[in-house]
Amino acid sequence: MTTASLPIKGRHWARINEASFVVGMQLLFWICRIFGRWPFRIVLYPVLLWYILIKPQARAASADYLRHIRAVGAGAALPTRFAVLRHFAAFA
Repeated sequence: MTTASLPIKGRHWARINEASFVVGMQLLFWICRIFGRWPFRIVLYPVLLWYILIKPQARAASADYLRHIRAVGAGAALPTRFAVLRHFAAFA
């Protein structure tokens, strides 16, 4: 299946600029290294929620992807807000 068959509105997801804050990424890395995965995840989810709120194109691209994989039978997740959050978390 080609990316051209994905029904993403506007720009392709790979062309969406990243919203990055280097010091924040370094802090998350440090938390993961020092305290482990669970404390890291506790801090990561508010970051993901913020990203989902300020990046509607990325949120729409994730929902479109989840709809696509459901349509071809490769996934069962409906593109709910929670499913999009889980998709972002898997990527993060």
